[in-house]
Amino acid sequence: MHHKKQPLEVELSCPCLFTRTQDLYHFYLWQEIDGKMLQAMKTIDVVKRMISDHDYVGARSKLLELQRQFPSLHSVPQMISACDVLCAAELTLPDGENDWYWILQVGPAASLSQVIAQYDTLIALLEGIKGDVPGAMAALELVRDAFAVLSNRTRRLVFDSKRMTSWGVCEPVGSPTSSVEKEPDSSPLCQSAVSNSSDPHKVSGRLDSSENADDEAFHIVQLDKEVRSSSANSTSSILKSLPKKEVCNSDNAVVGTLGDDLALENLLPAPRSIQSQRIDGHFHDFNGTREPHVFVVDQIWAAYDEEYLPRRYARINDISRSPFGLDVTWLQPVPSNPHEGKWCEAGLPVVCGSFKHGAEESLVGHTLLSHLVSYTASPMCDQFEVYPKEHEIWAIYKDWNPFEWCDNPDSRKACTLQTIQIMEVCHEQEDVSHMIVAYLVKVDGFQNIYRRETDKDEEGCFKVPSRCMYRFSHRIPAYAFKGEEISGVAHGMFELDPLAINASYRKSSSYPNYQSHPLSLVPTPNSLKLEWSAEDFASGQVWAVYDGPDHMPRQYVVVKNVVSGIEVSVTLLEPHPIFDEEISWVEEKLPPGCGTFRIGSTITTLHMGKFSHLVDCEQSNKKSYYRIYPRKGEVWAMYANWSSRWKQPDFLRYHCRIVEIMSDFSEEFGLLTASLQEVPGYKTFFQRQLSNGFMLNRVVPRREMLSFAHRVEAFVVPGIEKYGIPGCSWHLEPDALPPLLAN
Repeated sequence: MHHKKQPLEVELSCPCLFTRTQDLYHFYLWQEIDGKMLQAMKTIDVVKRMISDHDYVGARSKLLELQRQFPSLHSVPQMISACDVLCAAELTLPDGENDWYWILQVGPAASLSQVIAQYDTLIALLEGIKGDVPGAMAALELVRDAFAVLSNRTRRLVFDSKRMTSWGVCEPVGSPTSSVEKEPDSSPLCQSAVSNSSDPHKVSGRLDSSENADDEAFHIVQLDKEVRSSSANSTSSILKSLPKKEVCNSDNAVVGTLGDDLALENLLPAPRSIQSQRIDGHFHDFNGTREPHVFVVDQIWAAYDEEYLPRRYARINDISRSPFGLDVTWLQPVPSNPHEGKWCEAGLPVVCGSFKHGAEESLVGHTLLSHLVSYTASPMCDQFEVYPKEHEIWAIYKDWNPFEWCDNPDSRKACTLQTIQIMEVCHEQEDVSHMIVAYLVKVDGFQNIYRRETDKDEEGCFKVPSRCMYRFSHRIPAYAFKGEEISGVAHGMFELDPLAINASYRKSSSYPNYQSHPLSLVPTPNSLKLEWSAEDFASGQVWAVYDGPDHMPRQYVVVKNVVSGIEVSVTLLEPHPIFDEEISWVEEKLPPGCGTFRIGSTITTLHMGKFSHLVDCEQSNKKSYYRIYPRKGEVWAMYANWSSRWKQPDFLRYHCRIVEIMSDFSEEFGLLTASLQEVPGYKTFFQRQLSNGFMLNRVVPRREMLSFAHRVEAFVVPGIEKYGIPGCSWHLEPDALPPLLAN
């Protein structure tokens, strides 16, 4: 019996031993976890103190690190959201007003549904910490105020107006001349749509920058009680206390509510202020007319030419949807008389008359196309006629001189353009005999809104005979106002597509001379690199310096002071990512060439030989944030094999192409680039790259700005033609040329 019990005792003792070991394991495990959680709680206390001290950037950095260690801590994303909102409140416009787009973390092109969704997200996050985290209540009030503005059609338009006029008087950092000396349209913020401003300050919630905002109608939004109560002293409360009347768009759908005329008048700038400053806000979404779903086989579209105006015609042969692409046939003009033949032989643009099929090409994307063209086809569909139609808006040459232009085509670029409306198309035996057109002039206070010329000293209408059809430069897509959409805009006014109006046209000046560029010095044949001296540096300037494993000028610094004859004390700028791909890029420790940057904590001394070039950029009021983007006329290196999902090994294998920046950066449209290629036999000289006689242009959207590697200093060398190098070629700084080129 005794021997039979022994195995039972051993059998019973085994689970007991296992249980004690497991308990001991759990004891040490929980002790370790408790220690980490205790450290996390201490970190949160430190973060709260930092928020109380208004160190929102530092607090956010600690919270992001804490979130990586403890993803399950539900309060961390809420605190990050509070830091984002409070930090955005410091990024005020130049006139000191809050940028409500930054506060709510949406883009200026965001639709109403996006505004509501983002508001609901932020309110849900901030409500949970309003009694525990300092600054949470202030963040809530800011979000509610932002929503009260951006969800109301009228208040949003008024804010957009003030926002853009405020940016319009901003002086870029490091500019050699004051803002008074600059042309009115010299700032990229002045040349583009209402979205041409800093991105919304986005970290938590991650705004998807690749999503195109829908152009939805604004509906009446019943604000919740908290929004109404939080705005008791604001203009929104004044409006809410007044009688309401509905305002309708062209589809007779309710788009918003207004108080009486007195309340609206108090919100709008004074008439004198409006006349002296531009209002760049767009009402109509012209991008919606060229979305991928709009394209159909056999359509004819106007495309941008080398002067970035829609003067070429392409017929769609086939459409591929994934990725989106178009197979097109370019149309060639068919002259009807010897004079038109000479015009065509000179290579001058033709937009009216008969056309036939020309070369075929496959287009990636649709950014080259401007608008759908109305045409008449021959019975065999081998010829097409394109003429202006009644009520369309066109640009015509003011000083049209066809005989001189045919002999000297470059002289056309000195001609200015005039905007006209086709009032009547007159026929004679089924053929167009002439057209009656009326001048249009810009409405004071608006960037792209035009009206009929009413000056009694000017002839309102004039006749364009059929023999002068080549006087037309191009058609301009336009939206006709009904008269109730925007205050100050009457029935019969037009908003013109900004992409069909280049900067020189908007200023009623001549076309830019693409053969010449401003020269600040004549470079030496071997290198452009300057020997900097103490006189070249001033406190507050932003410079690009050579840095990184490839020693390219991607690091940005702010000058503190000159230490000696060869050294400068600087503060390094750190990237301030906003959109998804920017955050991922920075987390991978990859260097952004452009975007938003903030003052870093690193102060160092650099030899003057490390400095590449002075950076022309915009800064916030408190000089803690900087927006650095490619500017028109600059030359940049772009990653040829770029992907937003790059890791470090991908970056180390990069290839670059060289491009010229043809337009200033716009939040809505991005920017336009022209591909450059090496002049054969000259490693540092680059010229425009052509395909079938056309420049290779590409619109780089906002979401692809990370594909810009760095700026390359470049100059035009006078008299270089005698060496067999085209006079319009760029001479590039050798030290800034990427090691591997893909042009």
